[in-house]
Amino acid sequence: MRYLTFAGKEGWLPGWLARLWVPEGDMPLRLGKSDGAQKWVWAPREGRLSVLNIVRDPFELNPEVLVDDNARYEEATSELKRWCLATNRGEAVAVDSDQDERVLKSLGYTQ
Repeated sequence: MRYLTFAGKEGWLPGWLARLWVPEGDMPLRLGKSDGAQKWVWAPREGRLSVLNIVRDPFELNPEVLVDDNARYEEATSELKRWCLATNRGEAVAVDSDQDERVLKSLGYTQ
């Protein structure tokens, strides 16, 4: 499983609005991958890669932190960067039903 985290506006769900304030081509704030018990979380702007074993550390309190002068960092981040750049992050066309609109409004996500 791979995932992205973009900067968001306070009070909004970043997944819905990320494409509105992250210019095309920008790397996300966080980019990660999970494979079995291994989890990698890369912060490209900080030049930091956190490597976790979620079986031994289920609360993710003690990650192994690699920085950009490490060979393992280069290998893992180049794979994540290739995947991110190959992922279609363009605008999607969303079609909400009347029920969707009522639910979103009741939860305060829309007005």
